[in-house]
Amino acid sequence: MATVPAVREAVVDKLREMSRAGGVVMDGRDIGTKVLPSAQVKLFLHAQTEVSAERRWREELGRGRDVSLDQVRAEIEERDRRDREREATPLVKAEDAILIDTSALTADQLLERALEIVKARS
Repeated sequence: MATVPAVREAVVDKLREMSRAGGVVMDGRDIGTKVLPSAQVKLFLHAQTEVSAERRWREELGRGRDVSLDQVRAEIEERDRRDREREATPLVKAEDAILIDTSALTADQLLERALEIVKARS
């Protein structure tokens, strides 16, 4: 989301407007704490930094980007630090969010787990 406060607020307003009819799935670093704090289901996905870095590195190589694993790891660490320390809506897990450690999960396994949680809460 934008780092300029006025732009952030405009985006938050738009996202809230989009969700009013319900049945919406949103992904973002402050959706459950800032954008939709009353959401019916909140999932907080986390993976070990090494795992995230390797996944992103493989994606970047697949896109033709010539980048080292160390560089990708540093970029992820910097992004996470910046998001945790920002003044407006820092990156934190909402109290009522369910933590899913994705480190050892495939995308299909994550989807299966997320659907189980949503069905149990519906």
